[in-house]
Amino acid sequence: MGKPAKVCACQKAQGTVTGYLRNPDARFDPNLAIEVCDTGADYRLDGVLVIAKDESHPSFAPAALDDLRAIASISDPSGHVGFEFLVELVRTLAKEPRPAEEYGVFVRWGALPIRGKSGKVGPVTRPGTSEKQPTSSEWQAATAQGLDVYARDGAPVGGSKLYFGGLLKGTGTGVGSSIYYQPETLPDPKVCPSGSTSDITLLHELEHAMRMALGQVDNTPYSNLWLNRDPFAALYGVHEEKFVVERENEYRAALRRQAANRHPNLQPRKNFLMDC
Repeated sequence: MGKPAKVCACQKAQGTVTGYLRNPDARFDPNLAIEVCDTGADYRLDGVLVIAKDESHPSFAPAALDDLRAIASISDPSGHVGFEFLVELVRTLAKEPRPAEEYGVFVRWGALPIRGKSGKVGPVTRPGTSEKQPTSSEWQAATAQGLDVYARDGAPVGGSKLYFGGLLKGTGTGVGSSIYYQPETLPDPKVCPSGSTSDITLLHELEHAMRMALGQVDNTPYSNLWLNRDPFAALYGVHEEKFVVERENEYRAALRRQAANRHPNLQPRKNFLMDC
């Protein structure tokens, strides 16, 4: 008997393959591609990167998929951004034996208030693939092994009482995640050159998702005490954001080199908390 035919991720999800994302650099393997699948309820990239369709916002899923196509249209040999980054992300997620519903990355419409920006809402990535609030164990799995566990805003996970009994420690085992963003609300870079377009925003959040999958998150807050104030506190809030903004700026630089006409006034992002 021959080997059983391989069942692709789209077939498992009972969906239809609608296309592929490929490296725009013709020098690389043309057979290396990320499968785009439409299941009816969502779009799935290689079965593990999921864009949820939203009946209340029907334009969201196609817009998010367009943002992923925009990210994939950039090639960067560093692997930190662009098509190469997306390949590494889906490979990382696919290595986990748990299904996408438990360990994938889910991209959904939505936002949360941005600390220090009254009346503003912003994108967010948090551990866990459901729409429930992350559990302490999910934050521990996302956080690098041995580090104190903080949420995205630098608040200790589990409650302030932990200050008196020792903070929870990261296990670094990795976890799936949920991204929330609203493509239609993002600023025009022509008005704010260091502002984020929708594809830049999604790339930023996917960088967080990768670090959660790898168990590398470090949400340790920078000191903001009067006698020991770290200048990074006002710029980034937590260590994690500084690292991810640096990766975001690599993508911005690649955009300026490879797609200058897309955002001709695009500039590096100066910080996380106080950017325009």
